[in-house]
Amino acid sequence: MTEEIRKSILQVEIKGRDLYLEFRMERLIQKNKSLFDTIHRHNIKTFQSINDSQIKQSMKSKRKLNDSAAGYRLLDISQARGYDTKQLFQYDLVTTNYLFDEEGLMTKPAKYMLVNEIEKSLEPVEREASPASWKETQTAYIVDVMANIRKLRISGLRTFNDLCTAFARCISALSRPAKRIDFVFDSYIEGSIKDNERSRRSRYRPIEVNMVNEDTPLPVNMDTFWASGSNKVKLQILLSKWIRQNANNIWPNVELVLSSTVIDGIATDCIAVNNGNENCIESLKLRVEEADVRIVPHAINIANHGY
Repeated sequence: MTEEIRKSILQVEIKGRDLYLEFRMERLIQKNKSLFDTIHRHNIKTFQSINDSQIKQSMKSKRKLNDSAAGYRLLDISQARGYDTKQLFQYDLVTTNYLFDEEGLMTKPAKYMLVNEIEKSLEPVEREASPASWKETQTAYIVDVMANIRKLRISGLRTFNDLCTAFARCISALSRPAKRIDFVFDSYIEGSIKDNERSRRSRYRPIEVNMVNEDTPLPVNMDTFWASGSNKVKLQILLSKWIRQNANNIWPNVELVLSSTVIDGIATDCIAVNNGNENCIESLKLRVEEADVRIVPHAINIANHGY
């Protein structure tokens, strides 16, 4: 018996009590979730789990081995009959596709392996300024918009205007000394690699909202709202417009940069707002999907402007 199974069996009562308290808090007290939302199964590790994991792993390994053997056999036959190998590799030699899982979604990449390979080619760079001199430098703040808005507490908010206001208050409190704030948005490109990853993560069936305006009431179950990429695009458009309209009241004398995003395959403008004046930053008009990647050119632009 593994340590994981031993702890799972001994903590059954504690786990059940915690799940009940969570259910009571979310649905009866805070009312973050509807009382009729699905209660998901929480499987307890038992002695049977040992056999189940071993059977699944052995079946998966056996299938891969059979596919590999079939592929090698086809290669041997093709060489014996004098077929061109390059032409042969234009076709699928095995039934298992290592790029897609059983549900047809692209397999999850091992990002840490890519990072390790990139770090091997990097050379150490000396700092141009010591940390002691950073106090005299103006501060800039980069905001991953969707990551931060998902962290907000939704209970008590009624409309999308309330959601925008809560987001602005949160960012204003975190970035109080900043002289520049960059709001970096995500892009939602249908059929992309990231789109497959989002489908894999989501446990809820998306329900699309036709219009997302300031007066639009928030959905009762926000999980179904977040599951739709179209909903998040509409929210980002509303939030960008809302920030531009309220910039002087919330962030006076602070330069705000609203990143570009990709809508219908076209990159929108990156807008800088400062004391009521707006201009486009062409160097930050990028056709990049993830906010995580777009943060890098924003950080470089910030550093080049003396922050």
